[in-house]
Amino acid sequence: MHGFDLSPGMLARARRNVPGATFARARYTALPLADGSADHMVCTLALSHAEHVGPFFAEAARVLRPGGHLLIADTRGHFLGSPLYPIVKHDRRGGYGYVRNWCHPTGDYVRASIEHGFAIRACEEPQRPRPTVLPGETPEDPGVPPDVWLLHPWVPAAANAARDGHPALIVWDLELTGATRSPGADGRGTAAATV
Repeated sequence: MHGFDLSPGMLARARRNVPGATFARARYTALPLADGSADHMVCTLALSHAEHVGPFFAEAARVLRPGGHLLIADTRGHFLGSPLYPIVKHDRRGGYGYVRNWCHPTGDYVRASIEHGFAIRACEEPQRPRPTVLPGETPEDPGVPPDVWLLHPWVPAAANAARDGHPALIVWDLELTGATRSPGADGRGTAAATV
């Protein structure tokens, strides 16, 4: 088993938790794996950090063998109410900034998966817990920089209503079939087979 991340801290944690696996620093668009060498790929809570999902699907199609499965779990927007978002980073000079995140519409995943030869085998969107602000949860000082997610307990009825019925995640099971779509004259695409 191989695992990849750009963060040395995350790789160190992974090595501690899964000592039998091999971990390396790599981008999701340039994995140090041979073509068609993987039976399965798992990508969790990472594509929200990518502005476009197409390059990831292209790399997954390169690395997977035909019939291999790609499992993806990602956020549906931000985890509103979670103390984990937005991710605040401090620099050495005392400044701060937020890690950029993107919310990809379901159609972006569908188009990218079909374009790169994947068939959708399953798609689930687990709901957020209800309520997301628990009874008795007290507001905290958001601090500086402002952690906007800590503001949600100040008006629990509004925060719960805003998130009620919205999914927290999107989870995909995709199989690499090799059938791809390339742009046609009408812009909708034509079927093509890859070898």
